Amino acid sequence: MAKLIKISDLIVKFFEEKKVEHIFLLSGGMMMNLLDSVSKSKSIKYVCNHHEQAASIAAEAYARVKNEIGVCYATSGPGATNTITGIAGAWLDSTPVMYLTGQSRTSLTVMGSGIKELRMLGNFEVNIVEIVKPITKYAVFLDEPNDVLYHLEKAFYLASSGRPGPVLLDVPLDIQGALVDEEKLEHFIIPHFEQELLKLDILTKELENHKRPLIIGGHGVRVANKVKEFRELVQKLNIPVVTTQLANDLMPYNHELYIGRVGLRGDRAGNFAVQSADLIITIGTSLHITTTGYEQDEFAPNATKIVIDLDSSILKKNESISQIQIKADVSTVLDYMFENINSVISPEWVSKLKNWKQMFPIINEPHIRDNDDINTYHLMNLLSKSLIGDEILITDAGSLYYITGQAFLSKENQRVIISGALGAMGYALPASIGAAFAASDKNIICVTGDGSMQLNVQELQTIAHYQLNCKIIVINNKGYASIRNSQASFLEGHIAASSEETGVTFPNWQKLADAYAISFIKESRYGYLSDVFNKMINKKGPLMIEIIIPENVIMIPAVTSVRLPNGSFKSNRLHEMTPELTAKQLSEANVNIN
Repeated sequence: MAKLIKISDLIVKFFEEKKVEHIFLLSGGMMMNLLDSVSKSKSIKYVCNHHEQAASIAAEAYARVKNEIGVCYATSGPGATNTITGIAGAWLDSTPVMYLTGQSRTSLTVMGSGIKELRMLGNFEVNIVEIVKPITKYAVFLDEPNDVLYHLEKAFYLASSGRPGPVLLDVPLDIQGALVDEEKLEHFIIPHFEQELLKLDILTKELENHKRPLIIGGHGVRVANKVKEFRELVQKLNIPVVTTQLANDLMPYNHELYIGRVGLRGDRAGNFAVQSADLIITIGTSLHITTTGYEQDEFAPNATKIVIDLDSSILKKNESISQIQIKADVSTVLDYMFENINSVISPEWVSKLKNWKQMFPIINEPHIRDNDDINTYHLMNLLSKSLIGDEILITDAGSLYYITGQAFLSKENQRVIISGALGAMGYALPASIGAAFAASDKNIICVTGDGSMQLNVQELQTIAHYQLNCKIIVINNKGYASIRNSQASFLEGHIAASSEETGVTFPNWQKLADAYAISFIKESRYGYLSDVFNKMINKKGPLMIEIIIPENVIMIPAVTSVRLPNGSFKSNRLHEMTPELTAKQLSEANVNIN
């Protein structure tokens, strides 16, 4: 006699076999069977968020911290659409997450009716599959019980293979409760793909023929779970490295071969290195416009540029700014280079880059701080010095997004998590929840702005309920500093919808912390910050710290744009950061870039 299993139980069994430990969700009627089955699992715990956006982001951050697939459940209609910000972030930052959404029973869906023109048929129905197809690697409506295992296996494989990313399975209520014979179910067969392994020989030749090589390391190295191998290769070849915004934690800042960050909001040493190199090898980066600068023809103008990526669309996009494109994954490239290349890098070149790093630290830029006020750059620099070295730092969008990338100097075993390409406000708090479940033994340092905090403030209850080891630093600058900065630069100083005076107000943070029964500290004096951070490090469980800073902190150094007579803008080159260095400073640093 056939042994039948309910589909929702089959899904949980599948996740159990894949060693999934947590599923982030907000319950709803159209996912009742999915929730019922996971609640009975002995190895999987569900985490109750208070908004599906928060659950979707928590699952994404969880995946990034554990280097495993994250899982999120949501109900139909608004529950499903609320996950889109998390899905989009996972898509852009190449994070493997499986999203399962409940749906009306098959006969009451537009997909089930076969009438594509219908907007809605069932209760709370939205055709989420068609909505998310452009931002997922795989999205499918499950209308046949016997195909569910096939789609589960395919989705799991696609989420984690090649360039990882999110997938979504839309599961109607009747499919969730259907019974199937597990032994008769179809399985997904993993396909084979080709890499351009022969072209890797070019790397050996190019390294032999150039004197000023540089690696640009990106987030893709972390995605491939090859950070250790990357650092070992750098050490073996004695080759200098700069990193992108999303790869802040790829190399410890004090590593002798780590020079700095490249990009519009990078640092001077990192940008000088890129613009002076005669060979650029990119590993794990798509060379986004914020990395290369807007004037892409001026990016590393003196260098032969080799772009390595498994994504053909990335290679095609970069044809105009690179001479050599190689289709290969990070793991293959690192293995090949380690085994086949014994490069001899000019000590003069490495010494020159180290000198730039020493001469132009971010903290020496003219960041204004009156009396004992707190400037965000000084705050992030002090925070990086105060932390022990095994924490997970998560920051939000806006000015913190840029300042963290410049001023936080990561240590050997620290992680820095940001909403990279999407730059979503409200990311940090739910991401901290995901990180806390992924690494319960670590201190999670959540740095958010008063503006970003409001977008997912309800997740304070999730943190309080589970007593997560989250330290929430709320930077109070009375609004949206990054937007005010842009308005001041490009709109002749006209400020709108970004300050208290122009309509953006906030609650009393201490009263809010009290309402959630979360311990609270408030500070506005720089001289007391060290004590505050020491208390934070030694505190178990959740803690909120409100830090008062001036309303307008200028973000420097930065590659800025100038307005032309016709009203258009032209961006400076990467090495021409604001504020400009004097001719004497450039001469003393031996900076000579044409």
